[in-house]
Amino acid sequence: MRSASDPLPVSLQHNHSEHHGPGNGAVIHVDTQEVTVAITADETLDCSGLACPMPILKTKKAIDALAVGQVLKMIATDPGSESDMNAWTSRTGHELVEHDVSDGTYTFYIRKVG
Repeated sequence: MRSASDPLPVSLQHNHSEHHGPGNGAVIHVDTQEVTVAITADETLDCSGLACPMPILKTKKAIDALAVGQVLKMIATDPGSESDMNAWTSRTGHELVEHDVSDGTYTFYIRKVG
């Protein structure tokens, strides 16, 4: 499991490809590259062992304390937290940047939006 200070790697990969131009026989070569973006949490909130609605209530309080643009890493073990967090970020306008599920642990990265 990553620690609070470890960035979350997000990879975007594109491949080299060739495309034939429209009707003129020209070949367009497209070279793209892999880009890795790291998401670093400004604060971490561990809601392990808590059931609904506590992870959402604690997340709201933690997000309220952040500055716009900062990221909260929230860890939960409640299986309902995945749908709860999706609904909460949609309703509040905060950005669910990334989430991960591993061995019964749900990790969310939420960016505070103005």
